[in-house]
Amino acid sequence: MKEYKLSYGIFHWLVHFSLMIIAGYLLGLNFTGYLILFFATIVIDFDHLPVLRKKGVFGYLKSLKFSEARYYPLHRIHFLVLFLLLTLVSKYLEISFLTIFFVGMMVHMVWDFSEDVFIFRIGIKNWKV
Repeated sequence: MKEYKLSYGIFHWLVHFSLMIIAGYLLGLNFTGYLILFFATIVIDFDHLPVLRKKGVFGYLKSLKFSEARYYPLHRIHFLVLFLLLTLVSKYLEISFLTIFFVGMMVHMVWDFSEDVFIFRIGIKNWKV
């Protein structure tokens, strides 16, 4: 079983931030919009805090395995669908900061989902309700 390396963790976050820059560019955001996007990509990972508090950052990284099931409450298919719906509703209601926020969460989650399915090859078992 492959272990999660710090270098992969850096790559993982570089992809997250690159996707936020691309999303911001496509949405034509100003500096404030980019801050909202980056804030959203950090907020969605707050569900990692209990594990980080328990093991510390390096203990957390050492304990991860590529094919090992992980439980992060916000990283679920139903939250991905919920954020999509909230994005659409906030866009319809023309609440731009919420639209940007939920787009940031969705982009983050789509990358994490794709990573689990295509890179780690653990399927969607971590994402089920």
